[in-house]
Amino acid sequence: MRKLIKNLLYKIGIDIRFTVINYNLALYKRLFNKESIENRRFYNVGQAAFFHPAWTIIDNFKGKLPGNYAMSHNLMSLKSLPIEDNTAELIYSSHTLEHITNKAVSFFLTDAYRILKPNGILRIIVPDIMLSYNAWKNNDTDFFFWIKDAYQDGSFSKVNLKIPLFEASLTQVFLEDFASTVSELAVVGAENRISDEEFKQLFKTMAPEEAFDYCTSRCPEELQEQLPYLHINWFNESKLKNMLRQAGFKKIYLSRWGQSNSPVMRETRLFDTTLAKVSLYMEAIK
Repeated sequence: MRKLIKNLLYKIGIDIRFTVINYNLALYKRLFNKESIENRRFYNVGQAAFFHPAWTIIDNFKGKLPGNYAMSHNLMSLKSLPIEDNTAELIYSSHTLEHITNKAVSFFLTDAYRILKPNGILRIIVPDIMLSYNAWKNNDTDFFFWIKDAYQDGSFSKVNLKIPLFEASLTQVFLEDFASTVSELAVVGAENRISDEEFKQLFKTMAPEEAFDYCTSRCPEELQEQLPYLHINWFNESKLKNMLRQAGFKKIYLSRWGQSNSPVMRETRLFDTTLAKVSLYMEAIK
């Protein structure tokens, strides 16, 4: 059937290529027990479109679940995941924690520690704010690679932007990337926004981490239910490590793209697929 579709489309000038992902269940069977695989004791938090036959996806689904491999959970609710203690083999979360508050992040990390088996691994990927902060300081517009092509089709208003990013100041682009609703670019946002002048003054009078915290503290939490795709948090190496320690983890270490301590999470067609150039990779073992 795929060959037929491809041939028909090719005749009208469309060359389509199918990518088949090897789920490598043999590797799972070698590393994990049958019960964990059959009951999907591997949890991907925050990636609704993800699929693997051994994994359960956890996201804040608004409607019908995509399948029996999915679980709806709102991280901002500060409620425990409906998963038994010491049962999870692996937990993976990529570009999700920047969408929730510090309080919600701490609750999730503590809950992740609770559900992981001893020696289970938690892998976290978030934007590394120090990369974008240094680029902003150096007026390195090329770092913000998404500016040039984003929303050229006029779709910027659909993601709560008044203007496309290439028309905005670099300061507002940087601010919008970690504290979206206090940026002057936001259509719906905080009552009092942070101007370029105020933003620059913050970094003259505060340490960077204090300034980041001040900006995110002005993001109205209630808007995240309405606009969950916006960013209201920031992370660097020291902040994420401290939060993991407070959650109970003792073995915490930096990782890199495709370099998990778990062989199954090194499959980069499934994992670490988002914005590698701006990401901080970290793992913690229970």
